[in-house]
Amino acid sequence: MPEAAAPVPIRESRRQLVSMRDAEAESLKALGRELAGQSTWWGSDSGADASESGGATSAIHVRKAESDLWEVRVSDAIGVIRVGDQTLVVQPKIPMGHVLGLLSEAGTLPRTSSAPVQVSAGAHLFDLIASWLLTATQTVLRGDLIKQFQTHREVLPHVRGRINPAQTAGLLLRGRPQVDCEFDDLDIDNPTNRVLRAAVARIARSPLAQSTLRRTATQLLVHFQGVGDLRRGDASAAVTRQTWYYRDALQLANVILAGFALTLREGSLGGSAFLLRTPEAVEAGLRSLLTRGLADECAVTKKGLQLTPSTKTLNPDLVFDNGSAVGDVKYQLQGTDWDTGHIYQATTFATGYRASHALVITFRDGETARPSLQIGDVDVTNICWDARDETPYETAAERVVEDVRDWLPTREPASGHPEALALATG
Repeated sequence: MPEAAAPVPIRESRRQLVSMRDAEAESLKALGRELAGQSTWWGSDSGADASESGGATSAIHVRKAESDLWEVRVSDAIGVIRVGDQTLVVQPKIPMGHVLGLLSEAGTLPRTSSAPVQVSAGAHLFDLIASWLLTATQTVLRGDLIKQFQTHREVLPHVRGRINPAQTAGLLLRGRPQVDCEFDDLDIDNPTNRVLRAAVARIARSPLAQSTLRRTATQLLVHFQGVGDLRRGDASAAVTRQTWYYRDALQLANVILAGFALTLREGSLGGSAFLLRTPEAVEAGLRSLLTRGLADECAVTKKGLQLTPSTKTLNPDLVFDNGSAVGDVKYQLQGTDWDTGHIYQATTFATGYRASHALVITFRDGETARPSLQIGDVDVTNICWDARDETPYETAAERVVEDVRDWLPTREPASGHPEALALATG
């Protein structure tokens, strides 16, 4: 499989000019439309953006600029895209090490994996996760593939396990002295192994992977002889006491399979993409980080507040002590001033919960946090995650936890919500 030309790095959610042929641009547009059609892509709280090219919904915006230059923007996702000979590496808004740390905190990536969190700014997300998966798979193979009892159904010349009476009677009436049986047998063809094999096979045949990774994956597939294709429901296979050594490999395999939501076959070029949405994962990672870091201070949860009798809800990312204060995570780099939408949203959340304190967490690579605002009875505070290249993930995480700890208001007994508001856990 030939290697693509040198990858073109682009930044998540940022417009960038890319030199490509018209056919490549059209395939890229088709990939974006296909992805936008997946209901799970956009998250529970957001809808597909209107494309800047014709008004159709798309996750990848492509617009003609001049000659062979096209303006490309990938919305709220990181990963790698390939159409024809063109490979686009979509880097996160903040350093890769910070994103990987939050993905681990969110449970998307293994928190205890030996994979390094601090990586170079130009690291290729798919190659990183693929290499970690192949290493974890080698660890699994050293412990041997697990065998689990699976139910089989076969027509046999003798009784084994449970007889299916009606089917067996039908065989006998047709002059076939055989027995239709169901029986349990230890087998390596089980959900756990099928998930792992499917992910390794994806790497082996993916044009997105480096040739060395494809070769390694192909070699590992030899050990999965007897393991079948992925079946519906296999992704929910859980690690048990007997399969604990699969933990990291199984988690990484599910990331690989989830990220490969796209393989476009239409058109002469087609295309392929490995993309992971970032907003929900970053939000979940920060919430998990605060939940652990503030366990001795308060509970941090995500809850929705339904506005009855309508179907509308208020959905802050962070609810402190069941509503004594609320917060929202904005996966955006801090600007020179408050974002008006952030102010309106934070104030609305606080008003709905009858809280006098609202928090907006953003990310910074230069700008500092904005001064707090007093809006009626609500104090709106901005705390920034230090996302500068020179700041290690662990340092940034510790600072955010301490900043939120210092911000937490003195808690008072809850006064309850008005009758028009009904609390609904989300």
